[in-house]
Amino acid sequence: MSRPLFVAVAASLLLAGCATTAPKNDYVRFTQEFRDNEGFTSEHLNKLQFYVCPELVIERELTTTETGISSGRLIRKQGRTVNQVVIPKWTPGLVVRSNENYVAVSFEEGTALAFGVEKGKYTGDYAPLGKNAEKGFEVLYDGNWYYMIDPEKQDQDCQGQQYPEARLWIDTDSLNNVITERKVLKGRTLE
Repeated sequence: MSRPLFVAVAASLLLAGCATTAPKNDYVRFTQEFRDNEGFTSEHLNKLQFYVCPELVIERELTTTETGISSGRLIRKQGRTVNQVVIPKWTPGLVVRSNENYVAVSFEEGTALAFGVEKGKYTGDYAPLGKNAEKGFEVLYDGNWYYMIDPEKQDQDCQGQQYPEARLWIDTDSLNNVITERKVLKGRTLE
């Protein structure tokens, strides 16, 4: 190989290695109807890449006897010590448990947050599951109940639409991988 050709090939490889890719933005809202129509099993759900959008902020007030936290960060709020966990929009997560109308998604090792449709409903977006409490809506995370904090207005845009609270999304690449694995049988008839 001549020296000029070698330099040209080496430069091309170096530049190709430095190229950046545009951030991926092909996401689909995960809904009960979508899940039912696609016939997703637990095995299928474990192969999907999930995301949350808009940003999800949860917090709980620490008691005076609690000395540490395992997730999130400590902040002072009006003289109180608060454990705040922020899941920025488009943070990836994996399903660790599921049943027919909910999935527990882990955004960090050892913790999970439940998403689904309200009990008794069989349609709708997968949103955080929890309970209504005196101070607002609470979700169970890392073994403790946290209050959901409303996202900032400018951060509620997901795929060109506004959402008042976090929703679960999947990326189309992982969806295509799961759908490709499924084989549809045409059946057999008598001849």
